[in-house]
Amino acid sequence: MGQFGSDVLGAGVVDGAQQVEGGAEAGARLVGLAEHAEALRHLGDLAAAAEHAAEAVRTAGQAHLRGQVHRCAGLVLVRVQRSRADEALEPAHLTLERFRGIESGRLHDRGRSVRSALTSRSSTPEIGEFADRADAELNLAV
Repeated sequence: MGQFGSDVLGAGVVDGAQQVEGGAEAGARLVGLAEHAEALRHLGDLAAAAEHAAEAVRTAGQAHLRGQVHRCAGLVLVRVQRSRADEALEPAHLTLERFRGIESGRLHDRGRSVRSALTSRSSTPEIGEFADRADAELNLAV
């Protein structure tokens, strides 16, 4: 699984959405944890957003790589917004690992937003190293 996140991404619900079983609702998809986290973050409910984002990452193991990138990036943004940049580093590294080799402007925008969020809130050596790594990954994709 790489240097980071061997225990962070577990098995779970595909793409953060839950499948409804039985009755007339069979096959209906409910809005997922990652989407809830993002909405709560935008509304300013950062504690609830952090819970949803962390659960979205924990259940990301069965999601496709693009979904994993968005989940990890969402957790980074919530943690940074809560002034916990140090706690955001692990999912930030996961974000970079997951989008490596994927050609997607949207995913690379997410990578850039993660880098920007972290560097705007902290100037620790670890954040600097992450920023250098992010720059290298993002330049490789260009």
